[in-house]
Amino acid sequence: MDIETIKKDIYSIILQSNIIPQDTVLKNDTLLNEYGLDSVGLVELIILIEEKYDFEFSSNELNLKDFETVNSISLLVDKLVLHNKENIQG
Repeated sequence: MDIETIKKDIYSIILQSNIIPQDTVLKNDTLLNEYGLDSVGLVELIILIEEKYDFEFSSNELNLKDFETVNSISLLVDKLVLHNKENIQG
């Protein structure tokens, strides 16, 4: 799975879940909190990502900076999914 696929998935999760307004035009570096992502929305987003990629964030992986933009979320998911696959294969 490549980073562009993850970004598309994150866009879809955000827009389909109504975490932010449907008419929002998201860019890779759009700050999600500027569009209404609050703590409840963040928890929902985390749960949806965990369900999509079939893993759980550990508490030490939950840094708010990693959930500021589609880019930052995608990079975190890419790192964790890759790490998770390596652990399963190794």
